[in-house]
Amino acid sequence: MLRTTAYENPHSWPQRLFTATSAYRMTVHSVTGITPNMAMLGREVLLPVTLIAKPPEENSTLTVTNLRDILRDAHRRVREATQVIILSNQQNVNHLVTN
Repeated sequence: MLRTTAYENPHSWPQRLFTATSAYRMTVHSVTGITPNMAMLGREVLLPVTLIAKPPEENSTLTVTNLRDILRDAHRRVREATQVIILSNQQNVNHLVTN
């Protein structure tokens, strides 16, 4: 994203950095299956557009225990997803080494 932005706007890319990083943080990662926001914050970040359109309903009574459970679940999902990729990559490397 940033490379394309910098190529198209070589002099103004620093002003576009916030938008590019925000978009990245809201995008579901192909390996982990969750967004970086969910992995780090335990929730999705709302955009200013939510002031115009009503956001989806969320549990408004977030407690430390709830946040801990949400983050543990997110990290468990990341570990499971990355373990699958690690095993797949390991098999590919083993195949290349033995041939």
